[in-house]
Amino acid sequence: MTLQRGVDGATSWSDWSSLEVGDAGHQSDAWPPADVGDGLLGGCSGYFGGQGLAGTVARAGDGWLQGTGSWRRTVVRFELHAAAPATEDEPWCEAVETPYTSRTGVIESFEADGLKFELDGAGMYRVRVLLRREDERDRWCLRFWRVTGPVEPPRWLARSAPAVGLVPADWRKALPERVWQLYRTVQEEAAGTDAPISPERAASRYESRPWPRSRELEEGWLDADLWTVPEPLPTGHADLDRENRREWRAAAEGTAKRKKKWRKLSERLGVPLPSNLRESFALLVASGLLHADAEGYRVAATPPPAGDVLGLASEQCAEYAERRHRAGHLSLAGDVYALAAWSPGHTITGTAAEFADRLLISVEDFCSALPYVQEEGLTVLQPGPDDPITLTARSRWDDEDLVYGGSDAGEGGEDEHHLPDDEDTELLRALDAQQARHEWPADSDATFPPVPDWVEHEDPDPEAELEERLAEAGEFFERQDADEWWESPGREYPEEGAEEFGSADPPRAGLFRCDGRVIVWRDGEPRILGRTDRCDLVPEDNCLRDGPDVALETPYGVVLAAFDKEDFENWQWAQLVRHDGTVHMLGDTIRTLQRSRDGRSVAISTRDDVVRLLDLADGSAQTMPGLEDDFWLQVIGVFAGQVYVNRSSVNGPPYPRSWRWRPGHAPEQLDVLLQWVDPITGTALAARKDGRLLIAADGTRLRLPIDPSAELAPGGRLLYTMRRDPHALTFFDVHDLGRNPRIVWLPPDCDPEYFGGPAMVWEDTRHLLIPGVGHSEEPRPAYRLNVQSGKLERLPVYGRPGDIPLFVQPMF
Repeated sequence: MTLQRGVDGATSWSDWSSLEVGDAGHQSDAWPPADVGDGLLGGCSGYFGGQGLAGTVARAGDGWLQGTGSWRRTVVRFELHAAAPATEDEPWCEAVETPYTSRTGVIESFEADGLKFELDGAGMYRVRVLLRREDERDRWCLRFWRVTGPVEPPRWLARSAPAVGLVPADWRKALPERVWQLYRTVQEEAAGTDAPISPERAASRYESRPWPRSRELEEGWLDADLWTVPEPLPTGHADLDRENRREWRAAAEGTAKRKKKWRKLSERLGVPLPSNLRESFALLVASGLLHADAEGYRVAATPPPAGDVLGLASEQCAEYAERRHRAGHLSLAGDVYALAAWSPGHTITGTAAEFADRLLISVEDFCSALPYVQEEGLTVLQPGPDDPITLTARSRWDDEDLVYGGSDAGEGGEDEHHLPDDEDTELLRALDAQQARHEWPADSDATFPPVPDWVEHEDPDPEAELEERLAEAGEFFERQDADEWWESPGREYPEEGAEEFGSADPPRAGLFRCDGRVIVWRDGEPRILGRTDRCDLVPEDNCLRDGPDVALETPYGVVLAAFDKEDFENWQWAQLVRHDGTVHMLGDTIRTLQRSRDGRSVAISTRDDVVRLLDLADGSAQTMPGLEDDFWLQVIGVFAGQVYVNRSSVNGPPYPRSWRWRPGHAPEQLDVLLQWVDPITGTALAARKDGRLLIAADGTRLRLPIDPSAELAPGGRLLYTMRRDPHALTFFDVHDLGRNPRIVWLPPDCDPEYFGGPAMVWEDTRHLLIPGVGHSEEPRPAYRLNVQSGKLERLPVYGRPGDIPLFVQPMF
C-alpha cells in the first residue's frame, strides 16, 4: 500500500460544471507566480475560458487543477501516496495522470465545502485524476505523489466517452437560449438511462442546476409566459426611475425582435411559436433533437444538422457545420495543449500514433483535432505527411488575437440566433421604426424577463383598491404608533440652508477598535470593556479583513463574530467579551449569527451545517435536529424563542427553503423563502417579482410595490435602500405603501460597506450609524442619522488614523 493519508469532502455543487482545486491561498482569479514568466502553467492558464481549457477530463498547472464535470453535485477525495499507486480495477469512468506544482504544500477545493488537504510540502507532484459519474453526482478522487527528475507530460489511462464529442452547437446558435438550455437539461437527465424523460423530470433536473437562474425559479415556471414583462418598480429617485424605464424599453424592444425571429424559426419547423417552456418541447422535437413518445422524450442519437433542417443557404450550412465540428474537438484540443505545456521548452515531438497512444484516442481523432489546437495556443509543425509532428505551446498572454474556447463551444456566449432574415427583414425594420417614434405601447406582447421571485403566495385580493390596501397596512401595524412618522413634511434632506452636520454623542453601545479593544461609554466617559487576542489587526483599504464583521450588545457583554475570513487563522469565529474583561469563545467556523431581542441568546450556523441556540446567561446550548442532507444552513432571525433558518438540500434543489425551529420541537418548513426576521416585531421580509412582501408574526401578509432591493428596518415600520453616486438613503413608510419615499442625501465620504467595509448599524428604530470611507493616513469619518428628521451628525473620530471602527449594535 502506498497510501499515506486521505480525506473525503462533502457533497457540494460544482461551479459552472467544473472541478476547481488549487494551492490554499492561490485563488482561481490569481495571477501566475512571479517565476512563471510566460503564463503557460500559471493561474490564468487554468481558469480562463471554461470547458475547452479544462480538456476532456482534467488539466493542471502551477498551483491549480481544473476538471471537466457536469451540472451535478460533486464529491471529491484527496489522497497522498508515497509512490505511484497501483492501477485499480475500480470502475472509474475517466482517468488521467498529470504533473502538478504546489507552491504552498496545501491544496483545497474551491467548491462550497472548501476541503483542504496537506501534501508533503511544496514541490513537484504527479496526480492521478479519477472520475466516476454516478446517478446524482460526479465522484472525483485525486491521488498525489512526489516526483523528481524530468517532468513527464500527462497521460490518459481511461476513457468512457469519445474524446471527440457530439455537441449540436449549430442548434445552440439557432435555438432560443432558454429552449437550448431545456434541451441540455433533457440530455443530462437522459445520460445513462433508456427511459423517456417527462417534462416534470426535466424540470426537476433544470431546477437542480447550480446557476443564478435556477435560484430564481418559482412554482409553475415551466408553464410561465415567456413574454411577460412587468414594468420596473419605483426607487424613489427620478433619475434612477428614468434609467430603469429606459433599460426596460430597450429590453422590451430586443425581446420583440427576438420573438419575431423565434416565430420565424417556429414557422420553418412547422410548429406554433411556444408561449412557455412546456410548449418548447415541440420545437425540440421538430428540430430533430428529441423524439417524442407517449411517456416523454428521448434524446436523438445523431441530431440532424441545423442548416439542413432549416433550409439555409450553402454558405450558412457550412458555417453551422463548422460550428458543430469545432465544438466537438475543443476539449480534445485542450488535452493536446497540456502535452506541449508540460514538455521541456513547452515543445513536444512525436508521431501521430504516439500522440494518440498517450491521449488514449484514435489516430483519426488526433489528426482531426490539429486544425483546432492553434486556438488553444499551439503551433503545429510537420514538414511532410509522414514526418513527426512538433507541437509548441505559446503564451496566452502574448497573443491578444488568440481565440479562447467558450462561447462558440456551444455552452456560453450571447444569445444571438442568427437566423436568415429574408422576408422577415421588412417586418423587423417596421417594428424598429415604430419603436423609434413612440413610447413602448402598453398592450405590447413583448415582455421583460421577470425579476427573481422566491415567493409562491398570492395576495388574498390582488385587485384591491389603494384605499383598501392602505387600510390593510394600518391594521397590519396597529400594534405600532400610527401617527405621522416624519418630523418634517419635506421629502429630501438636508433642506436648503439647513446646517448639514451637528455634534454627535458617542455610539450608544460602544465600538470595536483595530487594536482589539472593545470600548463602551459609562457616564459619558469611554471605558475599556475588554480586549480580544487579536490586537494587531491591520486595515486593508476600507475593510478589516482579519477582524470581526459584527458586534452585538447583550446583557452579558459584547458578542463579536467574523465570517468568511478564509485567508486568516481563527477565521469564522464568535467571541463574547464579558463585562469583567474576560473573553469567552462561542464557537468557530461560524457562517451566520443572529441575536434575540433581549440579548440573552444567539443563534449560530456553522460550516458543518449545524444550527445551535446558545444561552449566554448559563452557557447552555440546544442543537436543531438535523434535516436530511442539510446543506448551507443560514440563520436569518430569532423571535419569540423561535429560530428562522434558510437551508438547502444536498439531494434537492440547490436554492434554499425557510424553516422555523422552536427548541424542543421538530423544524417546520415555511411556504415562503424569507430574507430577514425583525427581532422586535417578528415581521419577516421576503422578495417577490412585483416588490417586497412583509409577513407579520400572526401570518398576515402585505405586498409593497417598491424597489425589490429594499431592506427592512428594525421595528418593521420602514424599508430602506442605499444608492451611490450620489450617495443617498431612501426610506419607504409601510403605512402609505411606500408611495411617498423620503430621501436623505449623504456626503461623499459616507459610504457603508464600500469594498467590504463595515455595515450600517441601527442604534434604535429611529437612529442609524453610518460608517464612512477614508485614506489610510486620515481619520475615518462616521455619522449618525435621525431618520425621522433627516438630520446628520458627524461622530468624533475614534482610534488611530486609518483605523476602521466597528460599531456595536445595541439591544432594541
